[in-house]
This record gives sequence, C-alpha cells and structure tokens, in this order.
Amino acid sequence: MLDCHVSLMENAFSRYFATHEEPERLGSRHPAAAPFQAFETSDGHVVVALLTDDESAWARFCVAVGLPKLASDPRFANNRLRTDNHGDLEPLLAGAFRTQTTEAWLQRLQEPGIPCAPVNNVSQVSADPQVAHRGMITEVPHATLGSWPVANTPFRFSASEAGPQGASPALGEHTEVVLRGDLGLSAGEIEELREKGVI
Repeated sequence: MLDCHVSLMENAFSRYFATHEEPERLGSRHPAAAPFQAFETSDGHVVVALLTDDESAWARFCVAVGLPKLASDPRFANNRLRTDNHGDLEPLLAGAFRTQTTEAWLQRLQEPGIPCAPVNNVSQVSADPQVAHRGMITEVPHATLGSWPVANTPFRFSASEAGPQGASPALGEHTEVVLRGDLGLSAGEIEELREKGVI
C-alpha cells in the first residue's frame, strides 16, 4: 500500500526534486495547469482538465462556461499565466459552475470537446455502465445473506481467474484450519484450547 501511494505522488515528488520546495495542499487542483480541477455545481461536482496552450480550446471553454471575455484577458492568455493567476481565475469559474447541474455542465463542456467528468459518489460509481461493463462490481455467495455485491479486482489475466474468492469469513470460521495447518496443532490440543476458553 505504501508503494502504491508513493507512486501516485510522482507529480509531487518530481516538483520537490526539481525545486526542493515542499509542495503545498492544492485541493483537487493540478499544480501545472489551469483550469484543471473539480468545481462545485448546483448538485455535485465536475472536473475540468484543460491542459493545453491551444488558444481555441481555451476560447471554447470560456464560451461554454458563459464567460467569453476571459478568452481575451491577458492574465489568462496561456496555461502558464492561468496557472500563475489561478487565484484570480478560480473564483470566476467557481461562481459560474455553481449555477447549473453537473449533467448540464457535462453536456455544455463535452460538445466543444473540453475534457471533463463528473465526480461520482459510491452509489453512482456502482451503477455506472462502464463499471458494469468492466465487471468491477461482482457478487459473492454469503452463508446468511445469499449473494453479496463487492468491488472486483482490476487485474485481468489471460489464463487465470482473478477476483474475490468468496465472502469475508465469519468470526472464528477458519480458526481450526489455521491451528491445524499453519500451527500444526492436533485435534486434542485444539479441544484443550476450547475447554480453556482460548478459542
């Protein structure tokens, strides 16, 4: 788990090793692009990822969010300036995004080709068609609950099955198996532990 978290911080480590400056908290914002973050909508959040110096993409974005004058504002003429002047840009965009629903913003932004996505909660992720298509929610049999939905593994192998092997064990379900197999205790020793109330 530690290894995974370190690898996910590759951007922060790259900036630290290049500048020797401690990266500060940025919320959902990307440190080298703007706008590249989550914005609150009237009913949730939407992420915009405009990582480009393409003036036409920036202009299309400004029109889509209803702020066309930002396209000619010299403070935001390119990605570097937008990032440097993020403190001026974010409040303008945040105010605009709060005026409509996430779905409305997705439609408005996707039409002109602006990279964007909703920030989904767990129920929305579990019902997402792509999550279903990928088989990322699967069912496991449970002794008392019947079939139980769980998150699947992302690993897929051409010649091996992957995924949950069953439901979580009940309290003490594998005690005897572990005592016999892993610890090598005899049936008599296990019974003695039971009589003493150890297991």
